[in-house]
Amino acid sequence: MQSPSLIISVQATLLDNLATEIATMVGIRGPVSEEELVNAGEFIIKFESWYVKFADILQFLEGIGMHVRHTLQTLDDDGYQEILDSVGTLAMKIVEGVVNIQAERNARNGASDNELSCVLPHELVKLSTGMLGKMVIDPHLKHLKHFWDEKTIAEIENEHFQLCLAYKREPALKSALDEYAVQVNIPSFENA
Repeated sequence: MQSPSLIISVQATLLDNLATEIATMVGIRGPVSEEELVNAGEFIIKFESWYVKFADILQFLEGIGMHVRHTLQTLDDDGYQEILDSVGTLAMKIVEGVVNIQAERNARNGASDNELSCVLPHELVKLSTGMLGKMVIDPHLKHLKHFWDEKTIAEIENEHFQLCLAYKREPALKSALDEYAVQVNIPSFENA
């Protein structure tokens, strides 16, 4: 996925193709609306806005080979059901994860909504912790929760608060950041 000659937009295409191939291979359908999920039928597994039929999971597993087919035949009903649930859910989580990877910032992944550019240290200390929460953490909270627990996310605000305190209390830090802003004359990453 990464090489010096691979353009970022090609990465997005590769990710889309990967998600499509996995979904097709296992028989995953989606993303679909809540209404479509409700009307999808009885013998399905649901995850987020995706679903897969038990028959499709079984066909996928049996297609892996003789060992898998024979192992499935030896399972009792509960074990059989657990395997189908586990494989179906895992496959849908993988597809959902691949779909949520953002290879580049563009209109498709919502980059134009709540546009927030990268921030240099001398700009970060001028932003209140409340504004950091409202402008950065809250709009991206759902995405952050995929990777971090609530305690870790809360620690971001705590660390920012500590940085702002240090900026106010430590003259050397304040002087260094203020001097950096004047010397470099770079107001933001966009102008760098």
